[in-house]
Amino acid sequence: MADDEDDSIERILAELLRAALAHPDLYFKVVDTATAAKITGHAPATLVTRRSRGGGPTFVGRGKRGKGYVMYDLLRANILARRRHTADPGPDGNLKS
Repeated sequence: MADDEDDSIERILAELLRAALAHPDLYFKVVDTATAAKITGHAPATLVTRRSRGGGPTFVGRGKRGKGYVMYDLLRANILARRRHTADPGPDGNLKS
């Protein structure tokens, strides 16, 4: 990505963090896999697979078998997954999204 695009990503991430700190009850809420799938656009099974193999959004354990996702982490992952073309490594330098 070009430098101006990297700056744009950094600006968007900074705005997301400001919004999250202003509204922690919304942005730091833990949601289930089905809700996380709707937010990310991935199938629930994809999130489950990525939890075990890596490459998915950060998740939290909730009891013996429950897993959840923090809204802020899901939104941040969506921002970092932005690509201009299939060979674009994105702002995090990772080809996986």
